[in-house]
Amino acid sequence: MTTRKAYITRIENELGSRKLIWIGTRGHDAWPLLEIRQLTEIYSVAAKLGSLSVEVDYSLEDYSGMRPDLDTYDFDRDRSGPADDLRRAILAAVTGPTAIVAYRPFALLAALAYPRRDLVRQLAMFHERQVTFEHKPWVESELRKAGLRVVPWDYRSTEDLCRSQVALSSQSELVFRFNRSDGGAGLRALRHPSDLEDGVRQVHDGFFAIAPMLEPHIALNVGGCVFKDGSYSLHGPSIQLIGIPECTRRRFGYCGNDFGAVKNLDAQILRDYDGMLKRVAAWLHSQGYLGAFGVDALVYDGRVYLAEVNPRFQGSSVTSARIDQALNRLDIYCAHVAAFMDMSAPPLMTLEDLAHESPAIAQIVLHCDESSAVRLSHQPEDVRGMRHELVARADVLIQPDAILFRIVVDSSVTVNGRELGEPIAQYVGECGRSVVQTVATKA
Repeated sequence: MTTRKAYITRIENELGSRKLIWIGTRGHDAWPLLEIRQLTEIYSVAAKLGSLSVEVDYSLEDYSGMRPDLDTYDFDRDRSGPADDLRRAILAAVTGPTAIVAYRPFALLAALAYPRRDLVRQLAMFHERQVTFEHKPWVESELRKAGLRVVPWDYRSTEDLCRSQVALSSQSELVFRFNRSDGGAGLRALRHPSDLEDGVRQVHDGFFAIAPMLEPHIALNVGGCVFKDGSYSLHGPSIQLIGIPECTRRRFGYCGNDFGAVKNLDAQILRDYDGMLKRVAAWLHSQGYLGAFGVDALVYDGRVYLAEVNPRFQGSSVTSARIDQALNRLDIYCAHVAAFMDMSAPPLMTLEDLAHESPAIAQIVLHCDESSAVRLSHQPEDVRGMRHELVARADVLIQPDAILFRIVVDSSVTVNGRELGEPIAQYVGECGRSVVQTVATKA
């Protein structure tokens, strides 16, 4: 069983009369699951899928009138009226045999699965177990023990601020990181001792990490899936777009992926990255992890450094699924479902082969760079070779740093693995400015 269709057929047979529900930060992320006929309902925080083939496509932003910054938003902590309405809608959806797959596990999923264990099949880890893998110092310390080359983070106590400031004064620039973060929201550049004080004030677990600024570097990303028998699959190697000025005001903010530019990497870099992924997958399996994950890496001075492990789906997952579909491969979403149905991974493809066979495609994610919320007065128009996704309705307030929309480009977009090529950069910059200039109202 190696083809995409063979896996989907087996998944459908395993589901039987159960309906399949997707719960995630973005409803649009459920797109690759549309091939599974049992997918009937989608519940999300933002960006509903908009497919006529599902019965329910419920997005919180359509009822709250607000799109949050998904890199800092926590649904479990949102006690607003619209969020409570979404919880009730999800709870009410389980009236018969159901299987649930989620972007990442959360408390409501456990509240669905355990009291209704005769009805609900949870295709996700228990959230209290999964959250352990979100703790970056623990994960990277364990992987160092396994022999991986990791970004040289130095962990510092918040009580030892003076020593950390001395370290900062001896270097031109450092990177500060919280122990848990998404999308670059927990990273910042340190240039002056006072910058460190600002960061430490936001630390709630007693310690933080600092590291030298490894410049120049190339950021890499790949998705994967760990299966119960220890096998694993890889999906969508890419050059990751980080801190693009036209796309975000965050120095290390996630801005998308270039799946075409990865073809230009030296073969040895891809082989080193491959070896890293093999050991990461083996370690995750040894710790009882199951399902989708991602690995970020940096190429610095000719070496590959592990940057972080993402124990969940990623912003790159949907576009990587398009590539897998074009190659008749099992995508990361269906692989995740298959892993929780005790199937084995398909034959493993090397990153070299994936990079060689994948079509050149990229995605660029634009964020609100205003200090207050904005609204879009019109839908951005697609142009040849570029299409816009995740676009909010005109009446939805887009919060600072939240996603404005994503541009999918049918070509590579980077010139050196770090910057957008001039025509693309100009288009993206003009597109972003036009959204800001055509704000209907601000909050």
